[in-house]
Amino acid sequence: MNIQVAAKRLTWAKYFNAGQTCVCPDYLLVHEEIKNVFVEEMKKNIRLFYGENPQLSPDLTRIVNTKRFQTLTNYLKKGNIVIGGEHDEKDLFIAPTLIDQVSMDDTIMKEEIFGPIMPILTWKTREEVLQKVRLNRYPLACYIFSNDENNKNFFIQNIEFGGGCVNNCMVHLVNPDLPFGGIGNSGMGRYHGEDSFDTMSHTKSIIKTATWLDPSLRYAPYTDKKLKWAECFMG
Repeated sequence: MNIQVAAKRLTWAKYFNAGQTCVCPDYLLVHEEIKNVFVEEMKKNIRLFYGENPQLSPDLTRIVNTKRFQTLTNYLKKGNIVIGGEHDEKDLFIAPTLIDQVSMDDTIMKEEIFGPIMPILTWKTREEVLQKVRLNRYPLACYIFSNDENNKNFFIQNIEFGGGCVNNCMVHLVNPDLPFGGIGNSGMGRYHGEDSFDTMSHTKSIIKTATWLDPSLRYAPYTDKKLKWAECFMG
């Protein structure tokens, strides 16, 4: 995996519209061996994108309303803030934030964050990833960063999610040739292109049958001879 590119793309996706998108990466699962390097890259990109004082950045959106702001700032009470955490209710401003030392039992890991706060979790084995993701099963999107084909295939095949990307984030949503939708709790149906037409259409199943031939095989009484013929046709 190219750590520099992965960190840059994840930083963009997480803080685009201050994290207020349905396909925003909610949390980061990073291998424990590269966590520190990866976090430093994300911190570097946060500063690059939004400056040393993000509240002055014209590129950082405000939180949609006071109710959401208060929910988000409550998330900051647990864990260790790595960068960010500054907030101003009058301005509905929350700085791009990375937070670690969170538990899967913390509220932030039980709800859709929908804001500029990124919890950081680590993993050692692929099975650990499955266990953690399945505590909040059926995400709308999943983003896998890896150059290992076995890892990519394992996560794609074993994590149930609506759609996603390999070595990128959110761009699957803007491709009109790819169906977009959820699975289970994240939604039903799909749209974009031909899939939109299929989703919004009702397909009627019709069989048209001629009447010039009407074998008695399907009609009672069902003699042994009829059943043997039925077995031949259906076997």
